Amino acid sequence: MVFDEKKNETKQLLDQRLNFNTIDTEYFDDDILILFLASKTDSNKDGVMNLEDFKSLFIYSLKEKKLRTIEIDNADITNYELIEGSKNLIIKYGIDHNKDGEFSNYKEPSMIKRYDFNKETLGDIIDLETTRNLQMLLEGSTKE
Repeated sequence: MVFDEKKNETKQLLDQRLNFNTIDTEYFDDDILILFLASKTDSNKDGVMNLEDFKSLFIYSLKEKKLRTIEIDNADITNYELIEGSKNLIIKYGIDHNKDGEFSNYKEPSMIKRYDFNKETLGDIIDLETTRNLQMLLEGSTKE
């Protein structure tokens, strides 16, 4: 629920079950953003939907009265940071390499992407070849 004191209005943001624990509020000259990571499904099939399941990033703009959901297939969004001076974000996520429905940061790779707030798009920061080279270095492998 979001309460607008000036308009004395309350708005329900979600119509689905989620599991989350922290809500961040970011203030801009022209807007206020509410951001949070939340699990929407029981990705690891352990019978409980909790923060051990894959998380999506939710961003609500009070100005636009719009909720954005950022999800990455077969991945767990683990962190995000606003890029200074903008509403764009750097998003860190872990890839479920073994496809067991959980991300293990000790065994599976992490990546980062840039989210363009106005275009509502995710883009790569590190090119695919560099990513492969770094993963091979991490695994101690010489094969691709």
